[in-house]
Amino acid sequence: VFVEDVLVPMLSNRKNHEQWPAVVKQDVQTHIHELKNSISVLNGQMRGRTLLPMPLGVEEIERAAERGAAENKYSAKFIGVVETTLVEWSSLTSEVLDRKSAVLLEKGNNPGPQVEFEFWRARAANLEGIWAQLDDYKVKRMKAMLQQAQSAYYPSFHLTYEQIDTALREAEEINMHLKPLSRAVQNMEEADFPDIKPHLPAIMH
Repeated sequence: VFVEDVLVPMLSNRKNHEQWPAVVKQDVQTHIHELKNSISVLNGQMRGRTLLPMPLGVEEIERAAERGAAENKYSAKFIGVVETTLVEWSSLTSEVLDRKSAVLLEKGNNPGPQVEFEFWRARAANLEGIWAQLDDYKVKRMKAMLQQAQSAYYPSFHLTYEQIDTALREAEEINMHLKPLSRAVQNMEEADFPDIKPHLPAIMH
């Protein structure tokens, strides 16, 4: 809380480093941005959400993209910043895509069916959040910039879109079919053993 609510705002205030050399100011701004992104990603993970940190200078993406489209060229420095960001995004999204519901079984645990239901519910919600971020206007501009600049990172970035879209569709479909079963299983788990039989048809259907 101290870092996010006190330290970062204090260091982000340009009035606090007006007398600093330009190189020092740029270095401080970079480190502050990285710190803010790290806090954002951590906060998201604590809520079961994957947040994709935006690159430094994201507020200028639209102007940079329009300028680039007109001149058919982009700042190599800015493209480098975006490419570095995409490396981090790739790591975050790959971690989500690689998660399997069977991981607890593989570890020798014996999770109940509700664990499976919760996995797909949470996976669908997280993937939906990731897709919403990728569908953001600024991110689309970033993608267009990389494509026009023929960046080596563009193909993998485009693949990330496809992978998240496919995984989201899968998770939504599975979650949709599991929802009715989840309630039926919960009713059976809450029932006393002699009263279980009436709940079986809904589960076996």
